Amino acid sequence: MNKYTEKYRRIIDKLIDESFPSLKGKKIYLSYFSRKKYSGGVFWALPFLRLLFINKERKFNDKQLIGLLVHELCHLERSQKTGWFKTSFMGLFYWVSSKYRKKEEEEAEKLTIEKGYAKEYYALVKKFHKFRLKSSKYYLSPEEFKSYAMKIKKW
Repeated sequence: MNKYTEKYRRIIDKLIDESFPSLKGKKIYLSYFSRKKYSGGVFWALPFLRLLFINKERKFNDKQLIGLLVHELCHLERSQKTGWFKTSFMGLFYWVSSKYRKKEEEEAEKLTIEKGYAKEYYALVKKFHKFRLKSSKYYLSPEEFKSYAMKIKKW
């Protein structure tokens, strides 16, 4: 295990303990990728195989890293509530339906805010917004994100 994996694992375990009760006891495997467009991602491949991907080329500070991990854990929590079979089926729609993808990303962003991590995710979005421009139609803009957080008094 490299030093980053150990650090990420500690943060993920702490976040799950504090904010993601439905993910307690679930094994989440870390994997790394390189791509300009994305900071991270998740994939629930099999009932026992949850993958969390982190862009190894991005230099996240601690605040941005927490924002990213919470956002991805929100996707997993939403999937956990839906169930593996339905999530697997709906995963196809994520890539072929821009309407479904937009809904999923916005719900994960709102859940990130509701869980109390608005400023951490906002730090990530602000720093890497230029990489999201082509896919920004799927996400809340930084302004919409902050506005929603302020509206529900989580800023």
